[in-house]
Amino acid sequence: MGFERLSMWWVFPILLGLFSVYFLRWWVKRKKISGARNLNMLERPRSPILRQIFLLLAIVSICIAIISPTWGEGRKKVEVSGKDLIFLLDLSNSMLCRDVVPSRLAVAKLIIRELVSRGKGDRFAVIGFAGEARVFSPLTSSAGGFLKILEFLEPEVLEQGTDMNRALQKAVDMIERAPKRGKALIIITDGEFFGKGWEESAVTLGKLGVRTFVVGIGTPRGGRIILPDGSVKKDPSGKEVITYLRKSELERLSSELRAELLLVEEISPMEVVKRIEEGAEEVSRFHYITYSVPRAYIFTFLFFVFLSLMFYWERR
Repeated sequence: MGFERLSMWWVFPILLGLFSVYFLRWWVKRKKISGARNLNMLERPRSPILRQIFLLLAIVSICIAIISPTWGEGRKKVEVSGKDLIFLLDLSNSMLCRDVVPSRLAVAKLIIRELVSRGKGDRFAVIGFAGEARVFSPLTSSAGGFLKILEFLEPEVLEQGTDMNRALQKAVDMIERAPKRGKALIIITDGEFFGKGWEESAVTLGKLGVRTFVVGIGTPRGGRIILPDGSVKKDPSGKEVITYLRKSELERLSSELRAELLLVEEISPMEVVKRIEEGAEEVSRFHYITYSVPRAYIFTFLFFVFLSLMFYWERR
């Protein structure tokens, strides 16, 4: 239970104070009349007192109505300006592969930059993931500051590996902490091994009703991983590591998330941007919110009931 206008609490002492003054004067006057006329107090013992009780209950009811108590939950569709775009960016070494030009990571950043530049009134956040996951930018409306952070993101900022589960958990936490705007989640990855246990987090995220996109970067033919120092990544036996786009993993991730899958291999990065922009358009216009239902009308009704009873008793 809550109150919509709790700041109006000062009405209580004022009205109750006025009632106390009125009641005291009434009581003194009644005593004087009783003494002067030697009235028999047993004739109508309850009528005068009940009038005052009904008046008191009417005052209490209208005071409660003024501060507007609320309880129970309702749900309504409201129009909002802007939306929240949350990016989950794969920062594993495989994103340095150049099977798309200039590299998978560079194309991923290009897509993000385009979406941010077109997002008027939107807020942006980015969660980087590899062997760990980290929130590099919480939700912010500063596009310039966000883009500066984006340029800083490279595989060396995180422990290597791919742990999709931690990334999804952080996305769930962020979405649940900021539920007042429409949200779109954009996951950009090459589909390399996602680690274990991510399916449960994906199902939880899918149930939140957030518009979600999975963007697959890379090609089935794959390519070598060119490290920042120019060397080629090799396995323990000395062979060059070849990384491929894992379409089957991306399809499974999209299915669990109830997401739309977009593959850069099949459509251009600008077409990806357009599809995300169009798909996220609805969440920028409308959003469902829950609210506590106002119950002031109940106490307003009680006010008139008690007031009516008071006048009825006075006419008896």
